[in-house]
Amino acid sequence: MRKKRYLAVGFTAVLTAVALLLTALCCMRADADSFGSTVYLRTDKTKTPYIYFWIDGQTGFPGWPGSAMTADGDNIYSYDLPCDIGDLTGVIFNSDKNGTKMTGDVKNITGNLYDLASGTWETYPVKFESYGTDIKSVYVGSRVKIYANATSPYGSVKYRFSVNNSVVSDYSDTNSVIWEPKKAEKTTLLFEAKDSSGNVNSCEMTVDVKDSVGAVDPIFLSAVPENGKIVKAGEKVSILINGTGGQVNNKILFYKTEVIAPDGSAVNTPYYKTDNTAEFTPELKGDYTIKMYIQNNTVENTTAYAEYTYTCNDGKEPTPKPIETDSDVTSKPSPVESDSDVTSKPVPIETADGDYDGDGKVELEDAYKLQDDVTSHKKFTKDEISRADMNNDGKLTLKDASLIMRAAKG
Repeated sequence: MRKKRYLAVGFTAVLTAVALLLTALCCMRADADSFGSTVYLRTDKTKTPYIYFWIDGQTGFPGWPGSAMTADGDNIYSYDLPCDIGDLTGVIFNSDKNGTKMTGDVKNITGNLYDLASGTWETYPVKFESYGTDIKSVYVGSRVKIYANATSPYGSVKYRFSVNNSVVSDYSDTNSVIWEPKKAEKTTLLFEAKDSSGNVNSCEMTVDVKDSVGAVDPIFLSAVPENGKIVKAGEKVSILINGTGGQVNNKILFYKTEVIAPDGSAVNTPYYKTDNTAEFTPELKGDYTIKMYIQNNTVENTTAYAEYTYTCNDGKEPTPKPIETDSDVTSKPSPVESDSDVTSKPVPIETADGDYDGDGKVELEDAYKLQDDVTSHKKFTKDEISRADMNNDGKLTLKDASLIMRAAKG
């Protein structure tokens, strides 16, 4: 790996020490954009390209045709400037020491690598593979993970994160930071990455932070553990979902958590409940997908959704599922519904105690299960209606679930 050099860097033997000093002094401008001090060129048209550069009104730069660039491999050539790239007025890339031009005057410098084929600038070698936030809708009180993933062929990458030009996490090996917005406003997030050779790159995005006061719709704020948590096989994971909103009717929020193992199998039986916690114990090695739902208590059942991933590194290897073929599937006739199985018309019921599941007890589980079945548009049997139609309107709705909940609580 070629060692990169920054600030004062040697030119060719033809430059005198005086010329080098003048060039360094001429390049010192504090108000310029920073792209680093190494210029890269991507081209397959020559073995030894030359670079000529200048700053308007200043002298002391290498004479025409400039200086030879160094081959870095993969048709990439580089040259170390004595100053920042953003200080330059322009450059010209030549194909040889005779000054045969490959480009005209390139003055709009917006990066550190010039691609000859497309005639555009880009940032190299630090490349962002991904960056952003782990939740899309951000509210005051949200616990948001800001993350970035970048790579470089010239050493390990460190990250820095800023919110509205204020650094919240300085350069470190950690590629994420938790941000808790305190104010409803449009917020600028800056993601910066720097490799061990000093090459830098940055990206930014704008997040619209909203206020949740008086919100009718359910709002997902956060979950504990944080997204991307490493978990251990055989150790119970307790999930706490933090939600808000639902400021309507009795202001109850319902929570449902669906846990999917690395092999695609369901780990739990998901249903809505007022308890905002869930537990599971990982056994398989790989990623566990955690789907979280929050609903308000309205006829429309507006739902907030978030998906987290927890990784188990020390469990059993999941067994691949066999691929289903036509020979594996046997066509069976669909069962015919009878009047005794389902009712399509409201049936007036005189009394109902709330024992929806018919186990002889009226408890919160009856309310949770009914709420889940209502939102999934289940067709209810006459017996289910007779047991759970608390307001005697001949049908089962979320209102009945709320009344059963009150009955269960005494």
